Amino acid sequence: MSLLAPHVSEPASAASSVPADYARWRARARELLEPLAGLMSPGRASLPLPGRPSDHDAQADRLESYARPMFLAALYLQSSPEGEGAAALAFRERLAAWFRAGLAAGADAASPEYWGPDANYHQHHVEMGLMAIGLRLARAQLWAPLAAGERARVLTWFATARGGGIVNNNHLFMSVHILEFLGAEGAGHRTDRAVITAHLNQLETMHRGGGWFEDGINQAYDHYNAYAFHFYGLLWARLHGAADEARARRWRDWARLFLADYQHFFAASGEHPAFGRSIAYRFNALAPFGLAAAEDALGLPAGRARRLCTRNLEFFLSRPIRDAATGCLAPGFVDAWPEIVEPYSCPASPYWCAKGFTPLLLPPAHPFWTESEQALPVEAEPDFARVMTAPGLVARGLPGGEVEILNAGSMVSNGQLRYGAWKWSKLSY
Repeated sequence: MSLLAPHVSEPASAASSVPADYARWRARARELLEPLAGLMSPGRASLPLPGRPSDHDAQADRLESYARPMFLAALYLQSSPEGEGAAALAFRERLAAWFRAGLAAGADAASPEYWGPDANYHQHHVEMGLMAIGLRLARAQLWAPLAAGERARVLTWFATARGGGIVNNNHLFMSVHILEFLGAEGAGHRTDRAVITAHLNQLETMHRGGGWFEDGINQAYDHYNAYAFHFYGLLWARLHGAADEARARRWRDWARLFLADYQHFFAASGEHPAFGRSIAYRFNALAPFGLAAAEDALGLPAGRARRLCTRNLEFFLSRPIRDAATGCLAPGFVDAWPEIVEPYSCPASPYWCAKGFTPLLLPPAHPFWTESEQALPVEAEPDFARVMTAPGLVARGLPGGEVEILNAGSMVSNGQLRYGAWKWSKLSY
């Protein structure tokens, strides 16, 4: 059972204090969290989401069922509260308390809820990287209230990520954010800065021009440019870039270039083409827009960015993408269809979509929320054609506000055949 009924009305004073779209986004995040809250049992560090397991292992799936919802909770918890309503405050407090307790138990080697340590080329590394970011963004709600001993055990668990083998692609960002988190919390090691620098340098070698990155061993261009490179790069600039302004400026400049192209991927309805792997993450495709606005790297009108993001979010949330029994997100794209997901996906994987809620990092008074909406590219110029040289892609407008991606630069590599050639190697999407 949900902790709260959806669409609980805010007091008039609270509702008028924030723009309507800000309140809508905050409410959407809460609506996604409510079914998850109904599955939260005291003393547990995972959620019993239904579905078939990944090809990792049971511990990785358990951690994923905590980490991805935790990031959504972090973005919601750090947002402007919903007025003076007691029910909304109680929901926030109960949500934060469960995630704090789960973190303390899951990172405790003496607990039956222990997730286990990180290991070479393991999925734990990916989830731990996202958790490190979430704990930075919602530190006051999820980290600071922990007892000193609990924080020490959690830091010891995060430190198991040191020195392991990491896939040569966007996964290198995970160790960057884990080690930065350890350093910020007083648990750094003398070698950490050298590793952070080396991994950031390696990630920058994957830039192919115009803000586009080839995802290491995946040898392809797809939504992972938004899901990962510009998401993690902008977050590094935001959280840690003051120590290396030149590098932070590069990531902001690359994001601005990328979004100038990427805005053309979205139809008038808000939908984007199902191109590349991990399309079950749905509105994760929005990940860089809010962050770019926060870092003054948007490069397009804030009102257009909000219209694009809101339409994409609502496009998916208006579809039958939830599990009928729990109300939680189910694998699929425009509906619940487990067959579409890759073997590395588990029941919690769709909650990578939490990255799409980064606009909640922007205060209600930010131009992203207050500027008048502006037309999307396909609305302003229905027959546009946008040539993207670096990835070998062309985005073009079609009748009815649709968009098409013509692909001449991406194909599935020999090492990624398990995902199917149709994910990358078709001419048109």
